[in-house]
Amino acid sequence: QLNKTLGTDLVVKLQVDPHPLGVAEPEVLLVLLGQDPLAKAAYEGLTAGKKRGLIYQILKLKNVDRQVEEILQYLQEHASKRRS
Repeated sequence: QLNKTLGTDLVVKLQVDPHPLGVAEPEVLLVLLGQDPLAKAAYEGLTAGKKRGLIYQILKLKNVDRQVEEILQYLQEHASKRRS
């Protein structure tokens, strides 16, 4: 509720989202992609929706090693689907 009456002027400020996917890419993902060219190529081949899905999936995990495993598994599964 804005607690405004009909006819009241509003000021709206729009900004460009700094995250093109609508969510920030976690550091663990960025580091992995910087170190593994095959993983980076697989990630870049994903649709924006698949990238967001991966990000949400790894954000649920607290253990960094488990996050890396999940990223690599996800990329491998989706890369093999594209080749089929």
